[in-house]
Amino acid sequence: MPPRLLSGITLLFWGSMTGHPVLGLIAALLLESKSWLTTRWEFGPTTYVRAWHYSVLCATLIAILSWINGTKANQLHSLFIWAPLALLPIELAMRFGTANKIPLNTFSFFARRKMQEDERLGRQVEPRMIHTSYPYLAVTLLATAMGSRSEWHHLAGMSLLIAIALFFNARKAGFRPWAWAVSIGCIIALTSAGQWGMFKLRDYYRSSSAPDHENHHSSADESRTSIGRLGRLKLSSRIFWRMRVHQGPPPPLVRVATYNRYANAVWKYQYLDRDPNAPHDELGYLGQTILPQSDIRVFKDQESAPLPVIEEPAELTMIGEINPRLIDNPLPLPHFTQAIGGIAKLGPESNLDCNTLGTVRLANPEYHVIQYQIWRGKHSTTERAPDKTDLDIPAKEQASIRKISEELKLKELPNTALKIQALRHFFTTEFAYSTHLNTPGLSKRNRRTAISRFLEETRTGHCEYFATATTLLLREAGVPTRYCIGFAADEKDQDEWLMRGLDAHAWCRVWIPSNDSTHGGHWQDLDLTPPSWQHLGEGKRNQWQRKLSDWWQMLSEDFLLWRSEESNRSQVSTIIASLIAVLTLWIAWRLWKSRRPRQSHTAKVYHPPSGVSQTPLNRLEPQLGKILGPRPVGMPLPEWLAQLTEHLPEQSELINKLSESHNHIRFCPDVPSGSPEDQAIDSLCKQLQRQLKSCQKHRKRSNHSD
Repeated sequence: MPPRLLSGITLLFWGSMTGHPVLGLIAALLLESKSWLTTRWEFGPTTYVRAWHYSVLCATLIAILSWINGTKANQLHSLFIWAPLALLPIELAMRFGTANKIPLNTFSFFARRKMQEDERLGRQVEPRMIHTSYPYLAVTLLATAMGSRSEWHHLAGMSLLIAIALFFNARKAGFRPWAWAVSIGCIIALTSAGQWGMFKLRDYYRSSSAPDHENHHSSADESRTSIGRLGRLKLSSRIFWRMRVHQGPPPPLVRVATYNRYANAVWKYQYLDRDPNAPHDELGYLGQTILPQSDIRVFKDQESAPLPVIEEPAELTMIGEINPRLIDNPLPLPHFTQAIGGIAKLGPESNLDCNTLGTVRLANPEYHVIQYQIWRGKHSTTERAPDKTDLDIPAKEQASIRKISEELKLKELPNTALKIQALRHFFTTEFAYSTHLNTPGLSKRNRRTAISRFLEETRTGHCEYFATATTLLLREAGVPTRYCIGFAADEKDQDEWLMRGLDAHAWCRVWIPSNDSTHGGHWQDLDLTPPSWQHLGEGKRNQWQRKLSDWWQMLSEDFLLWRSEESNRSQVSTIIASLIAVLTLWIAWRLWKSRRPRQSHTAKVYHPPSGVSQTPLNRLEPQLGKILGPRPVGMPLPEWLAQLTEHLPEQSELINKLSESHNHIRFCPDVPSGSPEDQAIDSLCKQLQRQLKSCQKHRKRSNHSD
């Protein structure tokens, strides 16, 4: 058994590190109440198996609740933080049962069946026994490490627990303060070094991980492209977003984020031309405006601008899962989005903001699976007019971009439409789409950037190559252009448009000047990637496994959306709480019916009757009890002493002499004090006392080594 209170302190530590202090306190009180309560139960193997089944049921219930809250299959390891609560029933059965150990086959159905078969065939079966307290303690510490929110707080707590455990352990074998302090110092130093090494290894792993091409993990401010990377681009056939069109035509492209600065295969959002009179913050983001008596949100860059008139119902509904690792998730939106609704259902703290390029971010949602409505307008209300960053070309790319632009004579073309037409013909006739890029040969010519090799040599690439090259070539021709990422909507399933990882795409936003002098122009989507890219994933979409996976994913998302409704969430919580309450009451009633009071050790202690002669051997009873246990009521002292020969067989002669001397004095009360008989038994008792001390030290060392 672990030292008293150590398990309770560990559970309190688990509760504080995982953010569940009340649950940790309740579990600690249940375990440590063994020291305060006298009630015990005579559990048999069947009861332990039921307790184990109850633990499995608790684990299953926790997994179901986590699934309802949006935990994915690849995040199941995170459920281990609930292991101390799931295993609490079997640990309580261990502690409140009268047995010191439970059969190891309690945890294996097949081992129990084999034992039953052996017993049926008449074989002698002795199952291995186990005490679960130390394994339970280890599981609690591992769960604490997994659920800890602060690594260094966890390290400090672990150091304190180790110090407590060493203190109790050292006290049994003889406490030495200096040895204890040196041990604690060494353990803390080694643990700190190991933790620091794990941090470095984690940072190295994260820094070397490849970017996600499917735009699902790109932030609103940065997109790390796959430009320059070799090999085949991995595209997922999983559904990322679903779109329901209630009014108007479906948008062919749904934009997630827009960027205006390119360097070293990374596109970023940069806010340079800051207007001190604009309501944007220092990063260029504008807060939302909620229309009165509604959950419809718009963005106004001028306080005096009138609020738009939004009519129900919405034109589009988007359903999908955001990335929980991002603080602010960019939302996929179609061209000319005017208003967004349904955000209040995601929690009172959820809100939207928008940058000057029209990228809208969602912050503080309570759920990962979200649903929102979209209203479109006739022009953009969130994108600012072009500035100098929309004509910027990186120095490394200028030579190649200028060369291609001169070959196509883009600057000589009179308007933007003709320049776009020339580029479309250029990419369609001389380039090919591919998600697989070969390793370039080692030569001075190949020391170019990936975009220059794409334009001048390989002329093969994926959408990020085409979108980046188009953006830079149009900028070279004097046309303000931006780079954006999102999804192409070209797959329809009944009344929903499905956007998968295969549909993740990159294209451009081009500034189209207006012929009307009162209106400067507008931004328009431009996609010059060869159309063949849209047919690459058709085979994967039509596989029956993919259809089954799609059905399950949509069913799960619809259920999570149903659960996020306040009324539905209350119903789910009430049903689960009722089930737990009924099950707990039933178990409590069964335990109350089968309780047994714990037999007190003091009731077994033999108390000699008054007026009976005592010998020096009677004074050794407490010391003998530490080895033999309490003397049963009615058992003569010599008979009880004879059991000592099992522990000290080499002292059998001494034990026999002592028993004879004790009986002689016990039944001859006329032996005076100080007589030879009295001195002889006193000498024998001193010899036996020395042997008992030696035996006790040996047992302590044996326990310590175990």
